[in-house]
Amino acid sequence: MLKRKKHCFVCSENFITSQIGAKFCSPECRRIAKQQRQAETKEKKVSRKIAKLPVNDAWRWVAKECKRAGTVEVLQGVDLEKLLAIYTYRYKCYGYDSKKGVSRFHICHIYPVNGDKRVGLLHHLNLFVGDHLSNQKHGAKDYGEGLYIDRDSLQNKWVVSGDHTEREVLTLIESYLGDKLKCYLLGNPVRKSVRFTLIDRILKYETGRDRGELEKLSTAALREIDANRRGKIGYSVSIAPKRTLTVYCDELTRLIDELDDCQWRDHLIVCLDGVRVLASYLAMREGFLYSSPFSEILVKVDHVSFTPFVLREGKDDSKLRDFIRITCFETLSGKCLEIEQFRNTLKSYLCFNQSIPLIHSKRACWTEEWNIFFDKQLPSLLSSCESLGIVSEELDWLKASA
Repeated sequence: MLKRKKHCFVCSENFITSQIGAKFCSPECRRIAKQQRQAETKEKKVSRKIAKLPVNDAWRWVAKECKRAGTVEVLQGVDLEKLLAIYTYRYKCYGYDSKKGVSRFHICHIYPVNGDKRVGLLHHLNLFVGDHLSNQKHGAKDYGEGLYIDRDSLQNKWVVSGDHTEREVLTLIESYLGDKLKCYLLGNPVRKSVRFTLIDRILKYETGRDRGELEKLSTAALREIDANRRGKIGYSVSIAPKRTLTVYCDELTRLIDELDDCQWRDHLIVCLDGVRVLASYLAMREGFLYSSPFSEILVKVDHVSFTPFVLREGKDDSKLRDFIRITCFETLSGKCLEIEQFRNTLKSYLCFNQSIPLIHSKRACWTEEWNIFFDKQLPSLLSSCESLGIVSEELDWLKASA
């Protein structure tokens, strides 16, 4: 058998082998080489994704928020998946008005980003999606909840000034997050946003245009420019935005699930009970629960047209909706909820439907949908009613039979 002298690719030692394609002197060196190849593959994968960060809208938002805060240290303790999930959720609320260039929903800080002595963190436990009117009115009020970092503890090497470009801020973020960013990028995609694909296509044929100006335009505006250039009719997809009440239900539920037991969490729970009660009233008033925009809050039941609550005489439910909307925003922002006042306001607008016992007495001839409603939906409503102090003889009777 022919013996060959080889040079090990890992330890650089010479070794004798009969294999013409041998590269390693031992199984250990082969294992090390495999690990090195895997590490190189991961580095290349991470590098490709890092190169896409400046053309990804979610990461550009992260850079803008760091720039607004004046430091990348607002990412202290960040969970990148949960942080970017908030950005995605806000996008999927579909509240953006392309004509006015404004959105119905904002990503709001619980502890303000520009506090006097502290800076609110860019963290999923310091953010929530709220309506833009309440957010604009709220400004930089501080109710003491949320996450923050003291300004005195900020380090100069992580400072972001107004002169930094978004690419420079993203480079600083890469240095600050280190392995945490790499782990995120290995397990999550980073795609080039449609806006930047359109910009590249426009600039390919209209070299005189300024990229910076194009980047300020909305996707809808860029689609129109691109369509006009190609002599085609532009198109846009119109999706009904989420109802504000549904958004607040989702955000209240998220924070209740994430937070440890505390007084603020207890107030969020009471606020969520109020949202469920109002949603049940509005859903049945507007039509079948299955097709209602509030069906995301309630159990989806088809062919059930029944109102568990009725509006008191002389009351305007639009004022009740505004009251709940404002209360949700303030409670999510960390303001202490005046529970008794909240309960009394709800009870002054809504009362329990007195006809429920009559309907329930006909249970033997109900359809399956009615059974689902009374078996699954009603217990949840009863729990919320009990929490809010909306009690009556009918409620006690139903609680025993539900």
